[in-house]
Amino acid sequence: MFVGILTALDDEEGVAHYRGELAMVTATLKAAGLPTWHEPDVDPDEAYDEQMYGYYVPVDFQPVIIDERVSGGYLGSSHRLLDECLRLARLLELPDDLDPWSDAVCDAAEGAISDPSALWQQYRVESFSCLRLIAAARTSISTGAAITFA
Repeated sequence: MFVGILTALDDEEGVAHYRGELAMVTATLKAAGLPTWHEPDVDPDEAYDEQMYGYYVPVDFQPVIIDERVSGGYLGSSHRLLDECLRLARLLELPDDLDPWSDAVCDAAEGAISDPSALWQQYRVESFSCLRLIAAARTSISTGAAITFA
């Protein structure tokens, strides 16, 4: 998954492909009567990169739009994704200050549980995924860039 995918590309063909994809995302939002959004230029240091597939944009809407013109067929809101993940984080009892890239999270995701009574460690893969999605959604909202699952 990427936030600010255009910063991750180093070939004109790839940039042109994703500009076309993102233009279709903009057209899909417009067709649904939602606010206009365009992928901004993002500072590469604020980009987020992890491999997956689909789009979430920093436009507040629900429900997810199903439209086959968009790669993956689904278009979601980064705002709604963040809200859902924060709700899940509370249910998983994830500490607010838990860094998604910390050794504790990575170790737990790989099965090295340091505190078996901690609910987030019992649901280690779910917690790992939730933390990464929270980070991606926050980056998307703060930069204005789409989360691209590619």
